[in-house]
Amino acid sequence: MDTQALCDLEELALKAALKSGTIEDIEKATSIAKQASEIRKVLSDSSNQPKLVRYEEFKAWAALLVPFLSIATLALTVYIQAAQLKATREANQDTQWRETQKNVLSQLSRPSTVIADPSMAMSILEPYLSDDRFGRDAKLLAINLLSSVPSSDRFKDFFLSHHIGEASSDAHLLETLGRDLYNNLVELDERISEANHAPILDAARNAMIDDIEFVTEKLCVLFHTDAALVRNLDLRDIFLLNGDLSGLDVLDADLPGANLQNVNVEKTRLIGTVKFTKAHFVDTHWWDAREISKPLLQFLMTNQYPFFDNNKVSYTVPPPDRLRYVTGVLRLCKQAGLVCRSDEIKYGTPPDQNAIQIKDAAPARK
Repeated sequence: MDTQALCDLEELALKAALKSGTIEDIEKATSIAKQASEIRKVLSDSSNQPKLVRYEEFKAWAALLVPFLSIATLALTVYIQAAQLKATREANQDTQWRETQKNVLSQLSRPSTVIADPSMAMSILEPYLSDDRFGRDAKLLAINLLSSVPSSDRFKDFFLSHHIGEASSDAHLLETLGRDLYNNLVELDERISEANHAPILDAARNAMIDDIEFVTEKLCVLFHTDAALVRNLDLRDIFLLNGDLSGLDVLDADLPGANLQNVNVEKTRLIGTVKFTKAHFVDTHWWDAREISKPLLQFLMTNQYPFFDNNKVSYTVPPPDRLRYVTGVLRLCKQAGLVCRSDEIKYGTPPDQNAIQIKDAAPARK
């Protein structure tokens, strides 16, 4: 029975009781009204029951969620505090590292007649060498400092004791170091060019040449170990001395300002978009390469042919005679799609005397 039917029944009973006026009819009408009221209450409770159930479910879930929300709030608070502590700690470490750098760099900034003593600086750097944040910079600083000592033994020992240059990930560090050493060599040459320079500077230069050759060897080994390293190879402003790049596929290399002296490039492919502004291939027999990109080949043929400058350039291994050189160049021209005439290929005049070895007379970068 629905609510409307109850209302109709209750109204009929009330009208009948009022019409008859008897106590019995009034009692019946009252009884019907009471029962109708109870039925309406039951129907109302039934309709509200799902809401009550949902409310109770919500209360139950809320009771369960409150501890989790409290834990989450606590965890967030702890995380924020930890992040703040970490940021403060890193800021303090950054400040300490900057002070350490200043102390170490002060060892490198000495008068032209003084060679730095690395002992104190190395002891300061030692705690940073295995640090995740500062380890790479600390190693680079230590190596630069050791390169200023007129002996390459400590330089090499540092590499070996810290296993530097043994993994592909060290290639970038070695490339950066190669640039720094080249810059240091240029500065050292300027100091040596001064009148009455300290004799120890000559010993320091010889040691630095040994260091450059050592780094070159390390880099070339990595290049042969991991072919990915010679793709988009970055050799800007670097000095490679007595290295071996033979047989490698060097793609899209950056060579501006690079100095490749006595580097073996036999059967090497220098291809793709090669940048080479102010690059030097001195005592490097590039004509033995397997393939060279057209723009680079034109540059080498015009500026780096055999005996192109007998006053400043010398050769550890003398270039081939003109016939063999021209044969190699014509082969490279064909590979690069470049039209070359044998009688137009440049070849300098060989000197009368044997050239001094490159290792003893490495020209400074200009």
